[in-house]
Amino acid sequence: MEQVLKSEYKDRINNHLLELVDHEVRASMANFSYFLTISEIKALIAEENFNLATLLQPFFSSAGLILENLINWNRIFSGSETRESVFKVHDLANETIESIRHLCDERGIKLENKINKNITYLGDQRIFSFLIKNIVFTCMMHTTYNSSIKLELFKTLVDTEISIVTDNVFIDRATLKTILDIDQHKRISGKNIGLLLCNQLLQYYGEELKISYEGTCRIKFTFSLSTMYK
Repeated sequence: MEQVLKSEYKDRINNHLLELVDHEVRASMANFSYFLTISEIKALIAEENFNLATLLQPFFSSAGLILENLINWNRIFSGSETRESVFKVHDLANETIESIRHLCDERGIKLENKINKNITYLGDQRIFSFLIKNIVFTCMMHTTYNSSIKLELFKTLVDTEISIVTDNVFIDRATLKTILDIDQHKRISGKNIGLLLCNQLLQYYGEELKISYEGTCRIKFTFSLSTMYK
């Protein structure tokens, strides 16, 4: 498979990220402004403040990741020199998911890193972190309370693969098909755009995001670590 991401695809995704910044990030800021206004005027009690802040948090989390993806997407494809280095897979995975662990905790979602602590790899850490964070975030947004998301590593005869497995996820096959279809990018919201970005990034390196279903509500997302070193 030719390892080239079509320029028009890259630009379409970049433009869509800009549209999401305009629509979803600005909406989040408006919600925050409203929150500050009613807090000052009505002097809400602590419990009410907490509940409102909890209500607004998903907006800010999604908005923050949209901005982060816009920046990282352009950095990865800017043509700048890759940052290949040896890293501990377990430790970098931990560092990557730490920024969204509190969101999982608040939803009662158990986020587990099952990757062997002694495994190292030579590759681009930016790509690894980009893939891990976006897949885990999407899983979290579609997973019910009191569920789990697990990060696992498997070695095959020819490669090493990372899997993110989630229980009780309510995202059907038709929705996933739409999310991964570049031609449907304008229909994809900020909370789902990460999967499309991951799939397109993997295709750039001649790989793909593998998705397998185990029962009705258990999904496994898998990618090859060879993507990190091309």
